[in-house]
Amino acid sequence: MCVDRGAACFDTYQCNYEGFTCKSNVTECVAAHETLLKEHNELVEDFNGNLKIAKEMASRLDNIESCLTYASTLEDAKLCAQ
Repeated sequence: MCVDRGAACFDTYQCNYEGFTCKSNVTECVAAHETLLKEHNELVEDFNGNLKIAKEMASRLDNIESCLTYASTLEDAKLCAQ
């Protein structure tokens, strides 16, 4: 099988089943992967931060609802919002 001189040999299965790929393709692929990985990690951090906030808000709402359920006066109900 013939390949152009821009190809580099790797261990079998490292890049594809044929064991070679063009150097420029590898460089572009690695750069794109690193960019996507960074973006992915940032999105995961954002999601986890938002999830934490949502859980805290849900817990606070549960506490307020429970407090209001057991409030017997308007003053008791007002204390639930604190």
